[in-house]
Amino acid sequence: ICDKFKERLKKEEPLDAIFLSLHGAMEATGEKDADAKFVQEIREIVGNDIPIIATMDLHANLTKEKVEALNFLCAYHTNPHWDMARTGFRAGDLLIKTIAGEIKPTTTWRSLPMLLGGGITIDFLPPMRHIFQRIKQLEEDPRVLYCSVFMLHPYLSHPDLGWGIYVITDNNQDLAEAIADELAN
Repeated sequence: ICDKFKERLKKEEPLDAIFLSLHGAMEATGEKDADAKFVQEIREIVGNDIPIIATMDLHANLTKEKVEALNFLCAYHTNPHWDMARTGFRAGDLLIKTIAGEIKPTTTWRSLPMLLGGGITIDFLPPMRHIFQRIKQLEEDPRVLYCSVFMLHPYLSHPDLGWGIYVITDNNQDLAEAIADELAN
């Protein structure tokens, strides 16, 4: 898949940006973090001047490698996932505004040393309901572009498993850090 994608990229250059829809919990034999490897190989082709963004399942394993390879990412806010189109639209809108110079996304993330699965990760039931309601409130602030909570697929073999928080603000690193800390707590 990666080789086919890279061949296609080379034929399509020059590009303004790359938008990916990834699961975020892909595993492959011989790869520690297959999603990150995929994005890293794309980055090698297009360089650092082309923004690469992704949408991901909220069960993705957020890793340093994924975060560093992408300019920003947006996770679904629902489990079961009925907001994939809305998430894609919002992420695409952020990407277009970034390219146009209308916004300057600043990001931060937190890795949480916890593994919980099953019914407690449903967005409209406790305990997650309160967290997703808080995310909705936070995103009403025009300085807050997107907040993601990654509740992890617990059946992965990655050595750095854990829930994650990812926050995007408009050129406001201090605000991003404060929100990430709040959501992590």
